[in-house]
Amino acid sequence: MNIEKVLELQAADLQYFKLEKEVKDSAEYKNMDMCRVKLAAAKEALKKADADAAEILLSYDRISDNIALAERNIAELVSAVGSIGDMKSSAGRELGECEFYLKNLEKASELLVNGEKEITRIKARINEIHANAARLISDIKEFGEKQKKAADDFERLKNLKKGDAVRLRGGIAELKAGLPEDFLEMYGRAKAEKPLPVFVKLLNKNQCSGCGMEIPADAQTKLKKSGDYSECPNCRRILYVQ
Repeated sequence: MNIEKVLELQAADLQYFKLEKEVKDSAEYKNMDMCRVKLAAAKEALKKADADAAEILLSYDRISDNIALAERNIAELVSAVGSIGDMKSSAGRELGECEFYLKNLEKASELLVNGEKEITRIKARINEIHANAARLISDIKEFGEKQKKAADDFERLKNLKKGDAVRLRGGIAELKAGLPEDFLEMYGRAKAEKPLPVFVKLLNKNQCSGCGMEIPADAQTKLKKSGDYSECPNCRRILYVQ
C-alpha cells in the first residue's frame, strides 16, 4: 500500500478537523449557542408560568365556589336563628337549638374569612405570574432577535471558511479513491475512536508509536516490509512500516 498517500490523507483529515474546530470554537458560534440556550430557557420558563397560572386559576374558582357556599350557609343560619328566636317567645323552645346554629354560623364565618384571605393571596400570586410572564415574553423577543443576528454572523463565518472546506473535502475524496476498502474501514473505525493521528509508525520493529506498547509476536509478522499495516492490539491505531 502507498504509505505516502495514506499520510497525505491523514494530514488532510487533520486540516479539516482543525477547520471544523476553529469554526466551532469561534466567538460567533459560542454567541449563537448562548442565545439559543437563553431563548430555550425563557420559553420553558414561560411554559411553566402558564401551567402555574392555570393551576392557580383552578384554585381561585374552587375557593370562590366555597366562599359562595359559605355565604349561602351563613344567610340560612342567620335566618334559622331568627326563626328560633320567634318560635321561642311563643312556644318556649330550648335555648340549646339556638346555640347549635350559632356555632355553625361561627364556623361558616371563619371559613368565609379564610377563603377571602386565600383569594387575596391568589390574586397577588396571579399578578406576580403575570408580571413574570410579561418579562419572559420580552426576553423571548430579545433573545430571538439576538439569536437571529448571531446565526447570521455565524453563517457569514462559515461562508468565509467554505472554500477551504470544499477544497479539503475534495482532496480527501480523491485520496480515498486510491486506497483499499478494507484499509479505509479500519481507518474510519480508528478515527471514530481515537484523535488524529491514527496512522502511526512502527518503532524498533515491535513498538506502537501511538500508545508506546510492545507489539505481540503474532502482530509483528504482519509488519515486515515497507507498506505493511496492521491494527495495534492495544490502542487500535493503525501501525505501518516505512
